[in-house]
Amino acid sequence: MKIKDIPKKATKRNKIAKNTKKVTNKQKEEHFGYQKPLVYAAYPQSTEAINSFADEVVRWAEQDTSLRYTQFASERRIRYNTFKKIMNKTPYARNAWEIVKQKIVDRRELQALQFKINASIVMQTMPLYDEEFKAYIKWKSALRQEEEKASQTVVLLERFPETDAVPQKPEHEA
Repeated sequence: MKIKDIPKKATKRNKIAKNTKKVTNKQKEEHFGYQKPLVYAAYPQSTEAINSFADEVVRWAEQDTSLRYTQFASERRIRYNTFKKIMNKTPYARNAWEIVKQKIVDRRELQALQFKINASIVMQTMPLYDEEFKAYIKWKSALRQEEEKASQTVVLLERFPETDAVPQKPEHEA
């Protein structure tokens, strides 16, 4: 008796597998991706699909309402980590990602200068978008630390003369 002659144990899993149709890769990539069952969001798979997705992200970044790059992922119901992986798959998508970051940082900075959005929040999150600003913040922090090490604060306490109203404390209490 061979192993393949032994009947499989009838399980719910086997019944489900027999009743489902097999979906081809062509059907999965129909628009530009496939549907994840729990998220219901399409993810690009092929190079052309990833590049068209990157173009879509750039078009989205050109809108005036695009202030954070995580907005696109949440609007498309895509996890941000997955979104980053998609944008790092091809050189074209990586280049598009840099363009998106430039567009967003420019818009945020201009709106902060025009007092349309809170400038302090923009300054705190600016290193996420701009590498030059991130390097500037690191340089400024290192400079501040060097100054703090170099300067020592000396506090001089004078001894006040003893008066009738305030007698001098004994040495062991001082």
